[in-house]
Amino acid sequence: MPLAAIGAILLWFGWFGFNGRSVLSADPGLITYVIVTTSLAAAADGIATIFVAWIVTKKPDLSMALNGILAGLVGITAGAHPRRSDHGWSGWNDRRLRDHHVGSDQD
Repeated sequence: MPLAAIGAILLWFGWFGFNGRSVLSADPGLITYVIVTTSLAAAADGIATIFVAWIVTKKPDLSMALNGILAGLVGITAGAHPRRSDHGWSGWNDRRLRDHHVGSDQD
């Protein structure tokens, strides 16, 4: 288990570079946002799996916590980058919703 814990911690640390580099700019605010989001996701999933394992097996399980940390890192990778609504699909959707008024006959 010590080697598994060291491996999970190294992956967690390496994930900061992976997700932080996905910003594709040197803006410290965006990079900080991505790194904090990555860390919070990994920590939240690690804690959640500890509690789930504790409820199911009546004792905390380190291997489940490590799996939860890795699941949090994988799960947040696609959503860690901040989206801007002025370009991309999100921007198209925002403009479409803004221009389509509820109750109007526009389609």
